[in-house]
Amino acid sequence: MQEIADLQSASSVLQWDQETYIPSGASSYRSRQIATLAGLSHEKFTSGEISVLVNSLLQENQADQLYHRSLLRIKKDLSRKEKLNRAFVEQLSHATSEGLSSWEKARKLNEFKVFSPSLNNLVALKKNECELIGYKSHPYDALVEEFEPGMTKTLLDSIFNKLLPHLNDLFNRIKGTNSVPDNKFLLGHFDSKIQWEMGLKLLKQIGFDFKRGRQDLSIHPFTITTSPDDVRITTRISEENFTEMLWSCLHEAGHAIYEQGLSKGMYGFPSSEAASLGIHESQSRLWENQIGRELPFWMGNYSILKDSFPLQFEKIDLSEFYNGINIVEPGLIRTNADELTYHYHVYIRYKLECLLIENKLNVNDLPDAWNDLYFNLLGVKPLSPVEGILQDVHWAHGSFGYFPTYSLGSLYAAQFYAAAKQSNPLLEQELTEGNTAQLLQWLSENIFAKGRLFDSEEICKMATGSGLNSDIFINYLTKKYQTVYQFS
Repeated sequence: MQEIADLQSASSVLQWDQETYIPSGASSYRSRQIATLAGLSHEKFTSGEISVLVNSLLQENQADQLYHRSLLRIKKDLSRKEKLNRAFVEQLSHATSEGLSSWEKARKLNEFKVFSPSLNNLVALKKNECELIGYKSHPYDALVEEFEPGMTKTLLDSIFNKLLPHLNDLFNRIKGTNSVPDNKFLLGHFDSKIQWEMGLKLLKQIGFDFKRGRQDLSIHPFTITTSPDDVRITTRISEENFTEMLWSCLHEAGHAIYEQGLSKGMYGFPSSEAASLGIHESQSRLWENQIGRELPFWMGNYSILKDSFPLQFEKIDLSEFYNGINIVEPGLIRTNADELTYHYHVYIRYKLECLLIENKLNVNDLPDAWNDLYFNLLGVKPLSPVEGILQDVHWAHGSFGYFPTYSLGSLYAAQFYAAAKQSNPLLEQELTEGNTAQLLQWLSENIFAKGRLFDSEEICKMATGSGLNSDIFINYLTKKYQTVYQFS
């Protein structure tokens, strides 16, 4: 298992380099290298030796229940991976590497047609994967299972069907108020080098370990783990919009702090791996929103911002800043979205993915479908592919089934943070003093330490006393926007 983890870690280094510093003409060989490592890793895992060992060990009377759980997780992984042969795995890996390269070219040219052939190939491969993996009710179930074990399209529909009406109601109440905060101070000119340095200070402040990680720039922010002691994040900087860097840094730091907090003792085993993408996104969304968009954190860190940009913020007091970063404003870019409209962005991508997998939508028709959904749900329409269909890297990665975990993560984040505050009534006071140690300790004990030995709902119940409860998120948002927009 550790040898397989070594192969995967080596592949991660190559993938990180591909999205950061690789020469522009080197993509074809890099695609081959990553595909070869993916094939070797898959072949080693599914060769039969590990299956025999796992089944043998499971028959023994294991006193260590966590070890037993670890074996069961490996057995479940095998049942999925054994349905795919090495040739398919390499083909899919090669297609994702090529997809990334064509997506980057398409963004530079602002032309979807440059990316569409690669995307069409990826969609075909993911449809094939659904059939190879198998499913009970809907082919999308096979895709989302990879990222959120136990989740299905039926469950996702029920979650969105409950969440969206509450968001619509809150959205309408906000649009009906006369009290609209100002956020113009977040736009203007913000020197990229100063933003970079400020971002590093904030990352260090919240607990990102630079001895075991680093930050770089990329087109689309991401986090990648190359080993337990090497977790790398990227951010994106706009000199015209200060918040692009801010939210990217905090979001990716949440992912990285989770990875850095996982146990190193069982490298290559489920006990040292992230539980799911829903739990992963709960950590990124928690640091981005429950921490980064709330007053306690900025009471302890606003001086860093004012020292970095004194001219831009010298006349902006903390309450103005708080209201400004929490304004609800329909926009085109998901990563820049407020906490409310963010979920419309996620839902749009989820709907489009389902239509593609159901053969109800062709890749060439995606831009029009995208634009129509944005106009219908958010009242905005992209003026270019970069603002619309080309903004996210996930489809270039072949990550179909991933997007819903952003909303799931937001719901879990609100619930985890509420539980952490209940456990420690002094938590927010500590945050005002710039102290995140106790929050990190709570997360370590209740989230990080569980590894992948439990599914998302089990972790949620152990940490909070109940399964996923979207009411906690809705109440959190309502309370926030009642303060910001001054309605009852």
